[in-house]
Parts: sequence; structure tokens; C-alpha cells
Amino acid sequence: MDVVRDTTRNVRFQVADNDLRLLRVSVHMMPPEILSNVFKLGKAMWEDELEDEADGTHDIDDKPDMMPDMPFEILATHIDSHFRKIALNTHSLWSSIHIEPGNSISKVAAYTERSGRHKLDLRIELLHPGFDAKIQQMISLVLPHAFRWRTLYYRSVYQVQDNSLLSYIADISAPVLEGLSLNIDEMQNSGLTDAGNPSRSVFGKGAPRLFFVRLRGFALYSFLPPLSAVRILHLDQTKSLALGYSTFRHILSSLAHLQHLSIYGDMVVDPVWPDAKDVVYFPELSSMRICDVCGRAYAGLLLGFNTPALTTLALKGVQEHDLERLWSAGDPPRFSKLERLIFWDCGLLERDWRQVFELFASVTDLSLYSSKTTSTMLQLLAGSDLPWPRLKSLSLIIDLENSEEEIQIGEVIAARQSGGHPLEVVRLGGNEEGDSYFDGPTRITYFRNPDRWPPNWEFRDSDDNLFL
Repeated sequence: MDVVRDTTRNVRFQVADNDLRLLRVSVHMMPPEILSNVFKLGKAMWEDELEDEADGTHDIDDKPDMMPDMPFEILATHIDSHFRKIALNTHSLWSSIHIEPGNSISKVAAYTERSGRHKLDLRIELLHPGFDAKIQQMISLVLPHAFRWRTLYYRSVYQVQDNSLLSYIADISAPVLEGLSLNIDEMQNSGLTDAGNPSRSVFGKGAPRLFFVRLRGFALYSFLPPLSAVRILHLDQTKSLALGYSTFRHILSSLAHLQHLSIYGDMVVDPVWPDAKDVVYFPELSSMRICDVCGRAYAGLLLGFNTPALTTLALKGVQEHDLERLWSAGDPPRFSKLERLIFWDCGLLERDWRQVFELFASVTDLSLYSSKTTSTMLQLLAGSDLPWPRLKSLSLIIDLENSEEEIQIGEVIAARQSGGHPLEVVRLGGNEEGDSYFDGPTRITYFRNPDRWPPNWEFRDSDDNLFL
């Protein structure tokens, strides 16, 4: 891997003329299939560096001095005729196609042709109402290749119902489609008042491999893809539009294999959630993430879902009183397998945290991304009763120059060590890395951004930006 990294970096960045000639001689001796694999790895690392640069996760010592403007696959064709021939015949280099007003028809056509029969990753961004002739032509180039679409990320700032990509894909099949993200900011004459279930569908003839779906904005109310195979679902309610429990339940009704569920917004407006006889059963759900503006959905979802396999729960924006229905219900066996808790921007009081300790008694990993409650939590974790005896990992966002928080963290580490329940690792988030200033076996590590969701999932989801 180091050899590949050095080779691709030498290709991507400026090198001396003599070094470049030597590099060409050695690389030209490689079998074409080996050089093709080098290009594939180079493109993957290129994309990783671009995303790291965008989200600020670059290691300072590893950040490149410059990133050329042209994409890696284009740069590879500009080295010499040998590189060009192999790059043009490496179909995966050309499999990511971006359709938006600033792109060209010729580029979309070239990428579509050069990708051969490789699976396609499409990103379509429409920044104006409807299709102009240019966008229409680009869409027409990729539509016949729906049989090899692997992912489709679609965003429309203003959806014209009868003239859109979604009308074209309503009644087609996508046999290898794995990921679908639909984001509709506004819709012409939507007339939506939550009168019932979503009436329109996409990929009506089937998408049997579809495991990742995001419905955001008006897409949540209008365009429903096949969900029977979905394992990761994002429901992002970003519009001030009523969504009743019946519609919500209809969306969830066919998700027998759902493993990860993310819910954002005032998802259900019913003042009282259904009782125990109407609970939704998710036998395979292992992680759930919730952000609710009005606060009713936190307890409603946790009480309205039966999730015997739930191991990770993430709550953003939860405040005092939001979980009172959950406390009064008191059902610890329901969360007996829950091991990881994540809180963003929460406003829970000490009494709420004590309820959290009791209800989620098996927690081994806590992430607290909320400066308002850090001090309270640290005091409780160092208390004489030592809550969460199985706790092994603690992640906090703190001011690394705040001596008071440094002292509190040291007290937590010492108290749990002396009480027989030591922490294995404390992860600290901040703008800069500090020094390991604590004694004992507990490891201190540092992070710049909260962990990605779903947990332990490899792919990067660039549109997952509502829980930052």
C-alpha cells in the first residue's frame, strides 16, 4: 500500500523531470492489469483526500501541499499514451457521473461510454425548476443504463411534478441499485396535507438489492421506493408539513430487515402516540438515531418501537421533560442489549441522567457531544455510586485548554479505577490535539469529528449533514 500511495502521489503531484522519466520506465514495465489496479487505488485515495479536505478530517502531517483541479482519472490520461490507453480501459475510473448545470453533455457522454458495463454511481443536482434542454439531454444519456445504476443521489431545489427524473424512473427496474437518496426542497403545487400514504413510487418494477434509502423534504411525502430489502433508512422531515402516524407507519410497514434507522424533524404530529397494541416490531434494528425539534418523538419512538436487537441509540437536541413518558413507562428489559449511547446538544438535568443510568443499565460506550452537560456528567461518573459499572469508553467534546474539565476527567478516571470499574479509553474532541496528561492504564485518544453513522459502516455518506 505504501508503494501504491507513493506511486499515485508522484503521478498526482509535481515531480522533477528526471524522477518522472524513471517512474515512467518502471511503471511501463508493469502488466496492464497491475497498472489498472494502481489507478483504481489512486482514485480511491484521491476521493478520500478530497472528502477529508472538505470535512476537515485531514491529518495535519499527511495533508498534500496541493490538489490539482482535474479529477484523478483525467490526470491519469494526460501522462502519456501508455497511461491514457490503460486509464481509458479501466471502466471503474469513469463510473461516477455528476449531472448538474455546470457539467457538460460531452463529459457525461464520455463517462457513460468509458464506464463500459461497470456499475454506475450517479449524483444529479437540479438547482432550477424543471429541466432545461441541457439537463434533459444529460438525463437521457444515463436513463438507458438504469440496469447498472449502483447508487443514485438526487436533489431538486424545486420539483415540477410532471417533468422530472422521478417521473421517468417511476415504473422501471433497477436490478443492481444499492443506495438511493432523494432530496426535494420544494414542489410545485404539492397540495400535500398528509391525506394518506405516499401515492407515487419510484422503481416500481423493483430494486431487489436496495439496502440504503434517504427520503428528505418533500420526497418523504411523495416518492416511495421499494423498501423490502432496505437495511439503512434516513427519514429527514425538513418541511413544516404534517405527517400523521398512519403515514409514518405505512412507510415503516415493509422494513422487516431494517438494521439502522435515522429520524430527523417533527416526524409525527399526533399529540398522543399510539398505545402498546400498535407497537412496530423491528427484529433486526441495531442502531437508531433521533432528532426531534418539538420533543414529542423521542419517547414516542422509543416506546412505539419494539427493538430487541438495539445496541446503539443516538439522540440529538433532547431536553428536560422530553423523556418523561419514557421514565414513567419504566421498561429496562426493552433496552437490555443497548451498549452505546450518543448525545448531541442535549439539555438533560441531573435527575434525567440518573434515569438514563437506570433505564439503559448495560451501557459500555458513551459519547457526549454537548458542552452544556459535560460538567454534570463528569461529576456523576465520578460519584460514589459509580453508575454504569460496565462503561469502558467515554467520548467528550471539550475545551482542551479548560483546566477545570481536565481536572474532572482525571477524577473520573481515578474514581473508576479505584472502584474496580476502570475506563479503557477516553476520547477527547477539540480543535487541537493535546498531550496525554493522565496517569494510569486508561488510553487517551483524540478526534476531530464525531463518528460516522451507521456505526462500523465503511461507506461515506456526503449528504449526512443534519446531525453535525
